[in-house]
Amino acid sequence: MTSDHHRAIFFIIVGALNSLIGLSVIYSAMYFFGLNYILSNILGYIIGIITSFFLNKKITFRDASPDSQVFIRYIIAVFLGYLANLISIISTASFLGFYVAQFFGVLAYSVLVFFLCRFFVFRV
Repeated sequence: MTSDHHRAIFFIIVGALNSLIGLSVIYSAMYFFGLNYILSNILGYIIGIITSFFLNKKITFRDASPDSQVFIRYIIAVFLGYLANLISIISTASFLGFYVAQFFGVLAYSVLVFFLCRFFVFRV
């Protein structure tokens, strides 16, 4: 396998781990701290984005650049990925159904963010 194949596999593993961490933060904030679901979701996403940044920086892309130089580019990549997710869901939900559209939204997000991380954020 090429290094890009390895990066893709690590990206998927980091994404799965990040999802578990984010959901754990969301559920813990609601259950243990009594936060409402909106605040819990915001907290989970903030923790998730930060966790994902550091795991992908260190493990997936093995980038040694200073964090401050790449974090803004990472936020831009995540934002563009989120837009791709929304566009995908909005454009397919009416004929695929909401649940299937969500799958394609996650796929659009993941593929775009991977390539943005590879060529724009970490530039490895």
